[in-house]
Amino acid sequence: MKSLGFHSCPTISDETAQVICDTMPQLQRLYLIRAQSISYRSLYIIASGLKLLKVLSLCGTVVDFSACGDISTCMSVTELLLMNCQLDDVSLSFIAKNFPNLETLFIGNNRFTWRGVKYLMNAKTLVDLDIGL
Repeated sequence: MKSLGFHSCPTISDETAQVICDTMPQLQRLYLIRAQSISYRSLYIIASGLKLLKVLSLCGTVVDFSACGDISTCMSVTELLLMNCQLDDVSLSFIAKNFPNLETLFIGNNRFTWRGVKYLMNAKTLVDLDIGL
C-alpha cells in the first residue's frame, strides 16, 4: 500500500502512529484529514518510521509545532498540506527548519503573518508555496 487516509479521526496518538509505521513501512502518502490533533511525539514516530513518506496531509488537524523538537534528520516529505491547521509564525519557522526536502507547501487558512512567511524563504528546496484562502 502506498497511500493511507483517515478523515475526521480522533487524536493521532503515539500508539496509532506506531501501528501505522509498523504495518505499512512502505507508505508514501499519508492523509490525516481533520484529526482532532497530533502530538510532536506522534509526528516524530511517523517521520522516523516512514522512510519513504513523500506526501503528508494534516489539513484541518491542530498541530502544535511550538512544542516540537528537531525532526529534520528523519523527515523525507516533499509535499506538505497544512490548510486550516491553526499555524502561526512559530509553526512556519519550524517547518522551514525541519522539512529539508520540502518542495510543495499548502498553508492556506491559518493564523500566520507575513513575518512567518519570511521564514519559508530559507527553505532552499521549496518550489511551490500556496498561501491562498
